Amino acid sequence: MKRHAARERRKARRLVAEEAAALLYSGQAAEYMDAKKRAARLLGVNLLPSNAEVALEVERYALEVEGRRYQERIIEMRQVALAAMTVLRGFSPHLMGSTWRGIVTPWSDIDIHVYSEDPQPVFELVRGELCDGAELEPIDVSKAMEAGATHRIRGSSPHGLQLEITVKTEASKRKVGLCEIFRDRNTGLTLSGLRRLLSRQPTKVLVPGSRRGIG
Repeated sequence: MKRHAARERRKARRLVAEEAAALLYSGQAAEYMDAKKRAARLLGVNLLPSNAEVALEVERYALEVEGRRYQERIIEMRQVALAAMTVLRGFSPHLMGSTWRGIVTPWSDIDIHVYSEDPQPVFELVRGELCDGAELEPIDVSKAMEAGATHRIRGSSPHGLQLEITVKTEASKRKVGLCEIFRDRNTGLTLSGLRRLLSRQPTKVLVPGSRRGIG
């Protein structure tokens, strides 16, 4: 009986993860927790899967919907990230978020962290060489500020992909927190690490427990 109940709970978690992944992929939900809660309500289930379970379902769902185009999009996003990080190489850029992980939706942006006490030189470089219409805004989210983030620069690359560049203090470079989704070290990829990844396994998924690493 206990074994049957455990199996039913696993099934319910998987169904919620699948529904949450569909909500995230379609843009009906922007955050993992919101997607999970909405999925659970839709299915009449009281169990919530982990963020990691949902993320891996996002990948599976996207591969079913897009096929090879999904992998091509990951490569394209990582190549645009490489070009942007090359321009920003003087500010120790790190690729973060979904483009680093290799699990993206049509709504994913390219998330890059840079380190500078003054955001203005970064902004001028971005506006001059990456995004003409880039916008600079201060960060007032306490959690981000605690991690050393001071400003955010948003813009669109010439390829039409959205760039989000977070300017952080030099001191925060030594602080590596935990990823909210996968609960591992939120290290991201350096410029050399991204270049190496693109040359060897450009669509590799960089998450705990994933076996996919197609070159």
